Parts: sequence; structure tokens; C-alpha cells
Amino acid sequence: MSRINQLRAEFLNPGREYTPIPFWFWNDLLTPEEIIRQIADFAEKGVLGFVIHPRIGLPPELEFLSPRYLDLMEVAIKEAERRGMVVFLYDEAMYPSGSAHGRVVAANPEFACRGIRVLEYPLATVMDISNVLEQIKMEISGNGRGGRVVSLQVVKKRSATAIEPSTLQVFDLLGANVEQKLDNYYLLALVEEAAGGTIRGIHFGEDDHEAGAPLYADILNPAAVQEFINQVYETYYERFKQYFGRTIRAIFTDEPKPLGRNSPSIYRPWTKDFLSYLKANGFAEEKLPLLWYDGGPETSAIRQEFARLVNQRLAEAYYQPLAAWCAAHQVALTGHPAEADQIGLLDYFHIPGQDVVLNRIAPGQAGALEGRESTQAKCSADAARYRRKRRNANECFGGYGWRLTMAEMKWILDWLFVRGVNLIIPHAFYYSLAPPRERERPPDVGPHNLWWPHYRLLATYIKRLCWLLTGSVNQARAAVLCAEDDLSWAIAKPLFQHQLEFNYLPVELFLADSCSVKHGWLEIEAQQYRLLILDHTVALTEVVRQKLAAFREGGGHVLYYAAGRSALPSVPAAMPVVRNEEELVRAVQRVVGYTLKFTPHCPELRVTHLQKEGVDFYLLVNEGETALSGTVEFDRAFRLEKWAPWTGKVTTPVGVPTEGKPEKKTYSIRLGRRESLILLAHQDREAEVFAADLPPESWREIGQQPLTGWRAEGFPVPVRPADYFRSWPEIEGLKGFSGTVSYKTKFSLTTLPDRLLLDCGEVYDFIEVKINGRSAGVRFWPPFTFELGAELRTGLNELELQVTNTLACRYEKKPYRSGLLGPVVLRFLTKGESDA
Repeated sequence: MSRINQLRAEFLNPGREYTPIPFWFWNDLLTPEEIIRQIADFAEKGVLGFVIHPRIGLPPELEFLSPRYLDLMEVAIKEAERRGMVVFLYDEAMYPSGSAHGRVVAANPEFACRGIRVLEYPLATVMDISNVLEQIKMEISGNGRGGRVVSLQVVKKRSATAIEPSTLQVFDLLGANVEQKLDNYYLLALVEEAAGGTIRGIHFGEDDHEAGAPLYADILNPAAVQEFINQVYETYYERFKQYFGRTIRAIFTDEPKPLGRNSPSIYRPWTKDFLSYLKANGFAEEKLPLLWYDGGPETSAIRQEFARLVNQRLAEAYYQPLAAWCAAHQVALTGHPAEADQIGLLDYFHIPGQDVVLNRIAPGQAGALEGRESTQAKCSADAARYRRKRRNANECFGGYGWRLTMAEMKWILDWLFVRGVNLIIPHAFYYSLAPPRERERPPDVGPHNLWWPHYRLLATYIKRLCWLLTGSVNQARAAVLCAEDDLSWAIAKPLFQHQLEFNYLPVELFLADSCSVKHGWLEIEAQQYRLLILDHTVALTEVVRQKLAAFREGGGHVLYYAAGRSALPSVPAAMPVVRNEEELVRAVQRVVGYTLKFTPHCPELRVTHLQKEGVDFYLLVNEGETALSGTVEFDRAFRLEKWAPWTGKVTTPVGVPTEGKPEKKTYSIRLGRRESLILLAHQDREAEVFAADLPPESWREIGQQPLTGWRAEGFPVPVRPADYFRSWPEIEGLKGFSGTVSYKTKFSLTTLPDRLLLDCGEVYDFIEVKINGRSAGVRFWPPFTFELGAELRTGLNELELQVTNTLACRYEKKPYRSGLLGPVVLRFLTKGESDA
């Protein structure tokens, strides 16, 4: 078989490896029978894996890691193995990870998460330090948090929130008389104590701010983390060791954060002997007060350095031991850190991940291109590419609410795919929606949603794009240098909008021996970069300057982006500085060119160029709300194929010679609102040739026929025919209705037309069309237009439109537009030029 034919076959029917692997919320009384039934339902819809995720709503008698709970886990794992499915285990009950549902602290109260806070005492007169210490002791002993003073410092305050750093003086805790000071001098006591952080638990009464919320553990303390491993990981392995590396493929750790949830904002992360750790890493004790007070221009840098050292300790105490344990037990560590741009912490994940949740990324919102959340998909994808990690994941859709539609889910998925994510973990499939579970981080994007009968369409779409993005190498020729916890979205935004592909490159990896300069290129793993771009988020240390200079001297290019900044760091004279988006785009285009030049310019278009098994693929995504039409150019030696990942349709675009470029061909490309497509460029003359992709103007409309004579079935109350095409919540008795209504009518054809389209007009939210009992397809987004063909017959035809709205009407009790608003018409077309 031709290699192109083989790749096409793999795309159309991707392997089981590329399945979505949803969070499966175990949130009610569980039975073996229902577990097995739900797994069968997953498999029937093309979902061939799941994450067992204990969730709030489990009854108290079903305790996390109890024998009965583990028995039920084994039921699920056995059934998954029987069906050839994969299972990820979840390491907490519920999140953030590290507590073992409070078991770590229960084993040793000293393992509770620790924080440091500051107390201040005015020094207007001579004081005996011992009196102050006694006052401090009384204050911290009265709260039951086991506090102790780790540092005493004197400083002059400029205001309630600002200090003069030059006046900071550390005092010996053994005590001495404090010399008389002028007004506005204060004694600062930095106190370490239990911070009171918690997790969201799995039983009612254990959620945020509730009395039963389990205490969080000190995940900066290696001993506490070892207790966590013993409680959870070793328990899992002892019970399920025969499945490890086979059915059980990974363990998911979820946004561990040193202070847990709901710790008072007065605290900064801490652990036992952390001051010694900070000093050993070059962080002076005198800098600590600047974690609370403004000390001038250096304050931000000091806080960033503290955060970096906290993450460094977190990596050493938490991520490294977990990763080592997983590797030793033949499973992958997956999940995600607490923040969207912590690319450095992703080094320790075998499957790096992030999470698109809580409406942070959505159509039409600035957050898709601006702010730290906008960097998260590239964060996980780029972390994977430099560490030879085949997959990177995203936990997506959590907390978007019941108004989330299939169309919006696909938009979010495309946002992830075009940035390189290739493993999808939908949040979530709910075991139960028994009240009040429907209010816990909805929606259920799986079995309890109204689109579930059609979920195989989405599962197949996910598999196809994950197949394309796995084992392929993006052809970005520009890299954006970044810190371990700060990815510049300001650089990324105009590059995305002008189809200039890039990857983030952490400074730590840039400086590593594995990143080398060769003949004007920067090479690291499979990536080759001609251009490096950086801005104020990257510290221009001497070692960074030296390697940048070596890259420039070797023929490479470097740009410094300084938009909106009047003061710059000491940028080397040989490094060009660009000060606005237009200059940046021109400079990048001159060096590396467009990933795919689309004419005219469309800022809503995203493109990634991939090579998979030596073949060039281009994934195009329209992130906008209107259709895009334009042209692209390819070398005339290439044959072009157009793959539609949602439908699986393969066509051959028709190219024409490019004016003034005899070696090129120009192709017309159209992407509908929020549409994606794949272009494949190859020179395989043995590959199958598909039908030409004819432009819309190849057809001429010759008539329309409005459809009448409707009847409707499925309304829970009687509805007059005059109201059929009104929004359902406007109809008496339907304000909270969510469900499916069938609209039926008949029409006659004397002859079969060349082409017949059914235009359903406005639909909320999705529609399936049946002609003479046969499905003509499902549409989840406009235009709600269907091609009618093989289902038609001469004479009388029976038409059924099954329209389904959103569960938000039921669960949010809001009058969202729902139903079939129409108008519904038949459009008759014939070949030839359009009258327009």
C-alpha cells in the first residue's frame, strides 16, 4: 500500500491509543453492576479509557482506599482489561493532591501544610527584646497552629504596606536590647506555623470552607510526601500490581500547591528548616519581609526568586519522588501543576499536562490569546517535545457550566490541538447526577448529557487529531525564550494572529548541552530554530548573554520585544529591539517566513505545520465567528489533499498556476465558522486520487421550497402548531424544559434533483435529520444545512428533524434559546455558475 494511503487509513480509523480518557466522577453509592454498565456505554461511544476520580458525593461508608472502595476499583479495572481499555488512577480524594484525604496529617500532625506570616511591633522607644518575644510567643501559642519564630528583623516603614529595604537588620533570636530607633521603625517577627490549608473532600460536608474539609499536607517536606506515597501509591500497587503497565497506564496527580486550598492570604509557603534551604540557594534572610511589603523596584524580582525556590523545593520533595515511583512501577506520572505556565515543573511528568477549566478559554474571549492561561496548551506541548515525551494532556471543560455546547467543546479542542496537545482528558463523565451533584463543577460532558447518543462523532474527531499530533514534529523555526514559570503571551499573540509558528524554549534547556548551535541553527531534540525571541520575562544573566551571542555569531537571529516598556534591561547592542506588534511580525517574517501564507490576512486563523513519517501536514483552525476564504500556495510538484477531521471526508483541492511564479500553484481554501481542516502535501504518485473539492460557485440555486404541514412530538405539555417555531422557554409550561422534540412533515419530488440541500435555519442547540427513516447527519453548529442524497426517493418523502436543546434550561432554570426557529426550506441546485 502507498504510504500516503496508509496514513490516510490510519487517520480515518485511528488506533485505540488516541482515545479520550475522561475523568469518571465516582460521586454516589457505587455498585458493580452499574460500573460495568457504564463502562460498556463508554466503549460503545468510542471512549476506550477513563480516570477513576473519587468525587464529592460518595457516601461516608465508602471511604477512600477502604477495602470496599478498592474492591469497586478492581471491578472497573477488570472490566477495562477485558475490553482492552486503559485506566488512569487518581491519587487523591478530591484535590489538590498530596493529602490522601487527610490521612497524611492524621498519621503525623507535624505533616500539616506550613506557612510563614509576619507580625509587626512598633519600636518608638527602647525595648527589651525578651518582652517582645514573650508577647509574640503568647500571640502565636494561642491559635493552636504550632507556630515558632524563624526570623526577627527591624525595618523602617514608609507606609502601611511599604518599607525601606536598606534599613532591614536581622536580630539573633537569643535576644538583645534593641537600640532606640526613630519613629516608623518596627520589629518584624516572621512566624512559621500550620497554615490550615485543606482539600476538597469526597463526602458532603468536606468541601471548601466546610468543617469536614480534610487537612492538606506539607508537600515541601519529603517525609510528608513519602507518607503520601505510602498511603496512596503503595496501596494501589499492593492491590492492583498485576494491572500496572498493562491496563493501568498512568497515575494522575492534580495541581498540588504548598498551601493547599483556603489558607489565609497572610501566609507564604514554608516547611521545616526552609530558611536554611533558602540561604543555601542564595536567598538572603533580609529579603523575606519583601514577600509582604513593597520595597521598591527589586520587590518583584525578589518575590519571583522566592517563588522559583518554592517550585524548586516542590520538584525535589514532591514531583521527583512521584515520578521515580511511577517509573519504577511501569506507569506514567501525569496530571498538571497548579499554574498554567509552570513549564519547569512539567519536566517531571511522563505525560505533561494542563487544564482548561472555569471558562478561562472560550470563543470570543480575550483569554484565548492574552494572559497566563492563554499559554497553557503550548506549555504542555513544548514541555513534552524537548523531553522525548510522546504525549501531552489537557483536562478540559470542567466548570464551564451546563450552557456548554458541543460546538464550544469542539472550539476548545481545536484551540488545544493547533497548539500541540495530543491527549484529551474530558472533565468529566459523572457516575450520578442525583441532586445536588449536578451543581458540582458541571457539566457532565458524557453519558448524562443530551448529546451522548452522538458522542462517537466527538470521540472519533479527538482520535483523528490526536493521531496527527502524536509522533509528528512541528516545523516551527522560531522559539520564544521563557522562564520556568513565566511564558510570554505578549510575544505569542501576534505570532498566532499572523500564522508564524513558534515554540516556547525554557532558558534552562537553552543553556543545556543538549541545545547546540550548528551552522546558524539552534538544535534541541527534533527541533531546529533560526530565530530566538525574548522579552522582559527572561533574565539576561551573563550566561544567557553568552549563549545568545554564540547563536548570533554562528549565524542565528535574536529579537528583543519591548512593547510598552520605556525602561529596558541592558540589552546587548547587537540584539535588535522591536517595540510593537507590527515590527515584531515583520522581523519574524523576514527571518523564518510564514508557516502557511493565507491571503488575505486573517487574524483568526491558526496554523501548525507538522511532519509525520516524513510527510508534510498543515492543521488549519478558524478560531473566529465568521467563515474565512482565501488562497494558499504550494510547490506545483506537490499533490494536495484536504482532510476534514470531523466528517472524515477526503477531497483534492483544485490548484491553478500562480501568476508570476511558474513553480507554484494557488489553491482556494474556505474554513467555516470555527472549522478545522488538514492539508496534506505529498509527491506520492501511487496515492489514491480523490474527488475534486469544488468551490461553492460551481453550483447554481434554481429554486426553494418552504416546508409546511408540521407536527411535533416530545413536548412535555400540549403545544399549538403556531408555537412550534418559537423558542421553547417562551412557550407556556416549557421554561425549564431540556430534551429532544421531533418535528415531522412530508414533501414530494417528481424527479431527483442534481443536488438538494435542507436548510433548517436557526437551531438551538443541535439537530439530527432523518429522511425516510435514514439519518442524513447531525449538526451541532451553524449552518444547519444538510446534503440530502441517497435517502431521497421520487414521490413522497418523510422528513423528521430531531432537535435537542441544552441541559442549562433544566439545571440553571434560565430561559436559554431552545428549539427549531427555522425557517426550514429545501434548496434545489444544479451545476453551473451561480447567478450571484
